[in-house]
Amino acid sequence: MNPQSKWDDLLHDIKAKSMSLHIAVGLLRDGAPSEKREVLTLMNAAAQDILRYLSEVEKEMGSGAQAR
Repeated sequence: MNPQSKWDDLLHDIKAKSMSLHIAVGLLRDGAPSEKREVLTLMNAAAQDILRYLSEVEKEMGSGAQAR
């Protein structure tokens, strides 16, 4: 995988997970009480994924990968 492709993939993944969190906030606000625990669990998993992707972005930046 070329560096630019990996960079683009990471940014796409971060954006997708961020959008998922955005949607989940609405579900958390308006959802049934029985669903809120599940939504929180999914939000925590998405947040952990974002942290992992951000760590990879930092590595890419440190390796001299070109950012757009």
